[in-house]
Amino acid sequence: MLVEGYSRRKKSLETLNSLNSRLARGSTAGAASEGACSAGPAASAAAGAGPAAVPGAEQVGVAAAVRGGVELARGGQVGHVVSSGESVYLQDAISTDARGTLQILLLDETAFTIGPNSSLVINRFVYDPKTNAGKVDARIVKGTFRFITGKIARKKPEDMTIALPAGTIGIRGTMAMGSVVGYRSLVVLTGPGKQNTTGNKQGELVVANEVGNETKSVNLTKTGYGTVIEGVGKGPSDAFQVPEAQLQEITQALSPSGEGAGEQGAAEDSRPATEQAGQDQVDAGENSSEAQTTESFTQSSAEESNTATQNSANSLTIQDGITKIQELLSIQTGQFHFDASSIPLFHSGSQVGSFSFQLDLDFGARTIGGGHSKVNGSASNINSGSAFQFDIPTESFANKTGDATHTYSGLASGGCSGCSAEVTATANNSGGVIAANGDLSLAVTQSSTTVTGSGNAGREAGLST
Repeated sequence: MLVEGYSRRKKSLETLNSLNSRLARGSTAGAASEGACSAGPAASAAAGAGPAAVPGAEQVGVAAAVRGGVELARGGQVGHVVSSGESVYLQDAISTDARGTLQILLLDETAFTIGPNSSLVINRFVYDPKTNAGKVDARIVKGTFRFITGKIARKKPEDMTIALPAGTIGIRGTMAMGSVVGYRSLVVLTGPGKQNTTGNKQGELVVANEVGNETKSVNLTKTGYGTVIEGVGKGPSDAFQVPEAQLQEITQALSPSGEGAGEQGAAEDSRPATEQAGQDQVDAGENSSEAQTTESFTQSSAEESNTATQNSANSLTIQDGITKIQELLSIQTGQFHFDASSIPLFHSGSQVGSFSFQLDLDFGARTIGGGHSKVNGSASNINSGSAFQFDIPTESFANKTGDATHTYSGLASGGCSGCSAEVTATANNSGGVIAANGDLSLAVTQSSTTVTGSGNAGREAGLST
C-alpha cells in the first residue's frame, strides 16, 4: 500500500514538473493578453487519466494525495471519481464525500487541501514560470480547507484571492486553513504572521466582506488567530485566538487516518496534510531530474507548516471557567446535550422536592435549547405536589457576545396552573474542552411561593430525546 501511494504521488509531481518544463520552453496557450502563460490544452497531453478536457480549457495543476471519495465535475458533465495524478482544469468543480480528502498542486506550486464533505473550484489561473508572475483565484464552496501559497503569491501577494460564500480572503504569502458551513466561514492564519518572533517569513491574511455600500475587513497577522464571517452582509469579526481544540478539529478533518481512509493507508495518514504535501514533493525530487523547481518550495513550506502548527498548539489554551460566546462560535459542527436528574429544590432553606433537566447545544445551528430541552420535577408546595414541566425554547447565540449564559424568563407550564419559571443556563470550559459541562439554575413560582435549585451536567453526544 505504501509503495502504491508513493508511486501515485510521484506521478503527480512528475506530471506537474513536466508541464512546468513545457511552459518554460515556450509551449504556452491562453491568457497571453495578460502577459502571463497558462498551461492550456497543448500542455495537457502530459496529464493523468480522466475525462477529456473541455475544448479550450486550461490545465491548472494535478490532483494528489487522493483519499476516500473524491469527485470532479467538468464542463457540465456528470462527475467522475478522481485519482492521484489526474489533471485539474479551470472551472473543474471538485468535491469530497464524508471520507474524502485530496490535495491540488497548481503549476506555481500553490497547494490546496480540502477535507470531507468539501468542495473547491479554481476560477482563474495564469502563470509564467520564467518570471513567476500570474493570477490565482479560487472559490471555497463548503467544508474544511487549507492552502499554502506558491510562487505567484510569493512574488506578488495581491495576485492570489480566495472567494468564500460570503466574503474573500486576501493572501499575503502565507498559509491558512478554515471551514465553511452555509454562508458562515471561519478563517485562521496558520503560517508565520507579521507579528511572529521566530525569524520566519512574514505573512498576513486580509479577510473582507461587503456590508451595505462598503467593505469591512480584518487583518490576521498572528499565527493561530482567526476571524468569522457570519453570512451575506456581515463583516468579519475581530481577530481572536482560535482555541487549540478547534485547530485540531480542522487539522484532523484534513488529515484522516485509519482503515478506509484511502489509497495511502493509515501509516501515512498520521501526518498533517501540509506536511504530506511537502514530503510528497521531496520524494518526487529525489527520483526526478525535473523536480528542481519544487525542492525549495518543499523545504520552506514543510518547515513553515511544522513551525506554525507547533507554535499554534503551544500558544493556545482553553481557560477553565465560563465559556465565551466567541469560543462557541469557533466550533463549526457538532450536536450535544446536557442531562442531569435528582437536583434538589429548596424553599426557605429546606428541601421540598427535586428536578431534572435536558438542554441541547447545536454548534452547527448556533443554538441552545429547543427540541426536547426541558426541566421537570415536583415540589410539595408547588402544584399541590404534582409534577411540573417547562419546555426550554430555542435560543440563537450567533449574534451574541460575552459569556455563554442565557436566561429564559416567564416560562409557562401547561400542567401547572399559575406557575412560571425562570431558567438560567451557562456553559463551562473544563480540561481544555469548550462547553465541557453546563450549569442550570431553576426558579419556579406559583402565587407567592418560589422554589429554587441548581445543578450541573457533563456534555453528552447527540441531541436529547
